Amino acid sequence: MIKTYCGVDCCSQCPRLPECGGCEKCQGHPFGGSCVAQRSGDFPALKKQLIEEINALGIKGLSVSNLNLLNGAYVNLEYPLVNGSSVRFLKDEDIYFGNRIEREESERCFGVVADESFILVCEYGCNGADPEIVLYKRREDSYVCRIASLEEVNERWDTLIREHPEDPNWAVWKTDVLAEVSAGKEIPYYGFLGGEIICEAYAIPNYTPGEDDKGYREDGTAYLSAFRTVKAYRGKGFFSTLLHFMLNDIRKKGFARAILGVEPDEVLNKQMYLHWGFTEKVYTGTCTYPDGTTIAVEYFMKTLCVKKLCDEIQT
Repeated sequence: MIKTYCGVDCCSQCPRLPECGGCEKCQGHPFGGSCVAQRSGDFPALKKQLIEEINALGIKGLSVSNLNLLNGAYVNLEYPLVNGSSVRFLKDEDIYFGNRIEREESERCFGVVADESFILVCEYGCNGADPEIVLYKRREDSYVCRIASLEEVNERWDTLIREHPEDPNWAVWKTDVLAEVSAGKEIPYYGFLGGEIICEAYAIPNYTPGEDDKGYREDGTAYLSAFRTVKAYRGKGFFSTLLHFMLNDIRKKGFARAILGVEPDEVLNKQMYLHWGFTEKVYTGTCTYPDGTTIAVEYFMKTLCVKKLCDEIQT
């Protein structure tokens, strides 16, 4: 048996063994890359920890009992982005933990890839067709983006109310948001760092435009609102990651456009939204708070790359 860093005879089972020569010959750097088994100081412990973390993600239908060592070239799928481009997250020459998990009553499978720095969960069809990101998590800071539970929404809004003790609007907004989320009319997207809620955004799938709408809306538009990041974590890319996750998720749900509102004098926010692709100003309207305060709002739209639409464009 070939001596290996992982302690199991995985090298002799790899069809690419003649290319790298195995652990002894390449010294843990197959194909010129790096192997998680060679880097790990305690390979069995890391593998066990990753399995526990993956199963703790709470992704419905995903249960992992084992992780194998896989060459990046076999699992480095190309994922579509909301701007129509695509991205790969792995290196073909590196070795990762990974596994494929079949989904019950579905022709699609879960794919899991991980190492000491990240966990990637995706789903795909036959032979890796139509891959979609379910979750990407950086392990070094345990930052996770996902749809929050009703209990987590309630917890977050209790915090917001405590932070604004002199403003009665927040209590009213909390009641409205909980009712909408509970009824499935609003989707809460939260960013969690080490289990702590550090940023948030909401999507209203069946958005009804206001009186100032000039007829721009068609079916398939989601309204995004309530962008917030805890002050200590602003400007560090956490919200950008959450926004990308949210746009990708509503795109998968079939929405072709996303719209958001910003006050005219919020110059920095408008610049940021333009950078994120919300470049089409669709109309200017007003918003009235529960206490009667009325503000002006400019609405900007972004066209998403829905797979069906992209297929039609390509054909």
